[in-house]
Amino acid sequence: MKRLLLLCVLAVSAGCLGGFGGERVARAASHPATLEAPGYTLANASSPSIDATVRASISGDVELQGQQRVNATLAVRRYEGNATVGLVTSPAVRPIENTDTVRDPFATLPVERQVALATGVRAGDGSATTSQVRLLGRNATLTSYGDAHLVRVRHGEDFVTVVVVGERPSQSLLDGVTHEK
Repeated sequence: MKRLLLLCVLAVSAGCLGGFGGERVARAASHPATLEAPGYTLANASSPSIDATVRASISGDVELQGQQRVNATLAVRRYEGNATVGLVTSPAVRPIENTDTVRDPFATLPVERQVALATGVRAGDGSATTSQVRLLGRNATLTSYGDAHLVRVRHGEDFVTVVVVGERPSQSLLDGVTHEK
């Protein structure tokens, strides 16, 4: 029991447990993602803020749980072409300090809200189906909800989410997404 208590005291004093819902921190995306694909033009650019709570737990010899309340400023770019494409860049947030564990505050929102914020379109209902794609040089999972399709990767200090409404995105469309690390 003393050993467990000592370990907990050390973890707290080292800052390993992060915030447990304490003070809200402000974070912003470092660089917006852009789309360079034939037939698509930039229709809107904005930097909305969302309030979110990101959570994580790490298991091993000791289990650590943490959460961080965050006001995240996103970089949103909406493109029009054969489909509506929304690119959302959000900051990577560490819910547990001094760990490599990061979370995406944008991903905490319900799918329908993610789709609406990214594209201005109400969609995203229906059962989810998945497939594998590549985005920004990484393997990723494309999740489809009816006519709304989302794929997300961590890239540098940000997360990049691509939301496509109207048709399933081709790999060539996803290859047109750029983001500076």
